[in-house]
Amino acid sequence: MPNFAVVFDNSGNVSIPTWTATGDFTIAIDFTTEASLATDGLVGNNPAGSYVAFFSSGRYQIQMSTGVNYDSANSLVTPSTNHIIEFSRVGSTVSYSLKDEGIVVDSGSFTNAQTFSIDLLGDTAGLVYEGKLNRVVLDRVGDSRDYYSSVDTGSIWPDIGGGAQDGTLVGLPTDGSQWELIPGTESTGIISTQAPQNSSIAASTSVPGAGTITTGVLSNNTGTELVSTEFIFNVYDASTGALVLRETGVISNGSGVATFTNAAVSPAVEYLVHAENVSISDHDGVARITAT
Repeated sequence: MPNFAVVFDNSGNVSIPTWTATGDFTIAIDFTTEASLATDGLVGNNPAGSYVAFFSSGRYQIQMSTGVNYDSANSLVTPSTNHIIEFSRVGSTVSYSLKDEGIVVDSGSFTNAQTFSIDLLGDTAGLVYEGKLNRVVLDRVGDSRDYYSSVDTGSIWPDIGGGAQDGTLVGLPTDGSQWELIPGTESTGIISTQAPQNSSIAASTSVPGAGTITTGVLSNNTGTELVSTEFIFNVYDASTGALVLRETGVISNGSGVATFTNAAVSPAVEYLVHAENVSISDHDGVARITAT
């Protein structure tokens, strides 16, 4: 299934219902920079407080509520490049990383227990963005969101995380130029770049009388088979595109095949099955699978 990025041109933003984390959380921001860098806000709130932003020097910052909590070295955010910033808090320890075209170029941690609250994507209280936001994941207990679009029209950035906390494009073009195809999402096979992880969750689950989804061999965009890898699967109605199920904690077996069973899935019915990272993945795809 093709997916589309929101294109920002130093004006406008995506307004979302306020997302606030006072305890543990995970955030992931998948973005693509322009040929030249400026001072740009990726996510934030109005009035200023919590934010993630980067600067023309190529450094990026994370601020939880007050006072910059992390200010990276220069030249880490590079022009015309896909990046993913991920950070998560457990207790008062915040771990962060920056990927450049899938390669980790910066990582570490800091201590902070402040509230992190955002209501803007592509903006930080007037510090607007020029570039593309491919996907934004906001995850805490009780409010898990995944801004990721399979349509290239309109002024709504859908939340496919199950909470229906959709974002609204504000001050952006309405002629279709606000959306751009994310390279690699034209694929009809399941692709994910999630690295192998250790987990105690079984590779398949069983629910009597429910339908079972069995994938083909899962591989990334270089053809590497992803064995013993943890996935989140989004299952969609093949006719309407409506989200049927979000199955988490599924681990592929030694052959790179994943299996899960759920009462929301009916045997002998075809579904669109989308594999993603635990938090976010690099341009993954969708496969048509008939449940058994």
